[in-house]
Amino acid sequence: MKKFFFSLDTVLNYKEQVLDGLKAEHARILAKVRECERTIETMEEEHRRCTIEFRNSRMSGMKICDIHTYENYLEALGIKIKKKYEELAKLQEKEEAKRNEVVEAKKKLPP
Repeated sequence: MKKFFFSLDTVLNYKEQVLDGLKAEHARILAKVRECERTIETMEEEHRRCTIEFRNSRMSGMKICDIHTYENYLEALGIKIKKKYEELAKLQEKEEAKRNEVVEAKKKLPP
């Protein structure tokens, strides 16, 4: 007896491939979000450490040029942290959009 071939198998396979691709893209974006969060944590820790070091050095006395160097470094680091937070917000928006695409693709598959 000839094996029965369901004509919509190819459509189902295609939809599953699309879903797998979307899941992979979502995973890549999620990895970028996590990396950005780790970078922000590292930068904030550096900012805290440098602030404490600056405060301690100032108490024991330091040159004006060293004070300016610390202040400029802390300001530049603060700007970098702010930009990273903006980048993180954009990545989170992308991640949410991709997650919604995955959910919609899952809805189109049969249970």
